[in-house]
Amino acid sequence: MRTALGAFALALGACSSPPPPPVAPPPPPVVARPIIPVVVVDLDFDDATEDQAEALTAALRSRVGGMPGWRLDAQRPSMTTLLPALSCPRPPDASCLDRIGKLLEVDHYFWGTVTKAPAPGDVVAEIHYWGRGEIEQVARETYSDNLTDQNDDALRRIAFHLVEQLDARRKAEKP
Repeated sequence: MRTALGAFALALGACSSPPPPPVAPPPPPVVARPIIPVVVVDLDFDDATEDQAEALTAALRSRVGGMPGWRLDAQRPSMTTLLPALSCPRPPDASCLDRIGKLLEVDHYFWGTVTKAPAPGDVVAEIHYWGRGEIEQVARETYSDNLTDQNDDALRRIAFHLVEQLDARRKAEKP
């Protein structure tokens, strides 16, 4: 009987399947990056031309609209009209920037100026990123004053560089 029982146990062992492999842990949950609505305020221009400011404003809007995690708001406010309407100094102070955010009903916006550079034939763009409760970030670029077409690849690269600088600085300031 032992041999029959042994043979049965041996046959049973041969027919059983191996233990299932260990189950891999589930992948970590994907945390969606929040979408930040942002406005690009028409750039102010002191001694530069309106065409230079408008072209860079449009190129900035195009770049911001293509940034992952950001949603470009359809508003098209202008610093040229906002500053006098809110009795703000030029350049606007922190209190004025807060009032602009409240007026536009946004927590994030870009603003800035285009001015003539000391070197003839150049302009300087000074672009600011303002976020409610955040440290304001500033980026500057000097470029040729003949860039007045928002679709010009050189102007698009300048807008790309300015927005990338501001976004990197904003992220570096976050705890």
